[in-house]
Amino acid sequence: MNIQMISASTTMRELQKKLDILSHNVANVNTSGYKRREATFQDVLTQNINNKTNDETGRITPEGIRVGHGAKLGLTNLRFEQGSAQATNRELDFMIEGDGVWFRTKDSDNNDVYTRDGNFQLLTEGNNLRLVTADGKSIVDTDGNPIQFESGFDRIEVSEQGTVNVIYPGNQPSSFQIGLVQIENAQELEAVGGNGFQVRDGQPVNGQNPNVQAIDLRSNNTVGVRIKQGMLEGSNVDLTKEMTELISTQRLLQFQGRSIKIADDMMGLANSIRG
Repeated sequence: MNIQMISASTTMRELQKKLDILSHNVANVNTSGYKRREATFQDVLTQNINNKTNDETGRITPEGIRVGHGAKLGLTNLRFEQGSAQATNRELDFMIEGDGVWFRTKDSDNNDVYTRDGNFQLLTEGNNLRLVTADGKSIVDTDGNPIQFESGFDRIEVSEQGTVNVIYPGNQPSSFQIGLVQIENAQELEAVGGNGFQVRDGQPVNGQNPNVQAIDLRSNNTVGVRIKQGMLEGSNVDLTKEMTELISTQRLLQFQGRSIKIADDMMGLANSIRG
């Protein structure tokens, strides 16, 4: 197998990974709070062949021929730009307006999971109701306790500061403050399924991860961040851009496949020559 075949086969394998990433983005174009992924590539190895020993006057580039050995997927970045607002008029749909802030939830193992998907549901537990995500994770308050209240309420109202008021007929409302966190380095987030993320790096300090800071929108240190009721944050996937990248990547994949065929034909031709 010659260098061209090695380079093309290596690049094809990595291009297939990019196709998988683009397909995943396209499949989630209508998923609330979804954050698209972006692939970047880097050279596997570049070999310099010194085929000239004399200097060429005025030449700027290095002497010799540089031969690559393909490319590999260097990094997959999560893009955290805010998605477009989608009005639903549903009282359990919440949207965070502002960057870097996430809903705090708890999974079945009591681990913190962060999400931007505000499509919440009510889970019945006896005479009580618990506010959960679409896949059953508990929405917690500022103290880290699941938000739960008695059934039979009339309506639910949420202020822009994240205060949940459960209003009962003829009674005083029960109030809760939605737990929110601000994550300093969003690239430390690791997807755990169900449109949720966990912080993978950083040792907890007094039970808290140094990359995660709990916030309260009732204070004045979160200017520009608000909670919108009856709205959802859409995916930040640009379908036109993703489809353009998908077509371009498919063409690159086809080109690498043809490179292997051409290299094979050339080797066959060389083997057929008889002295």
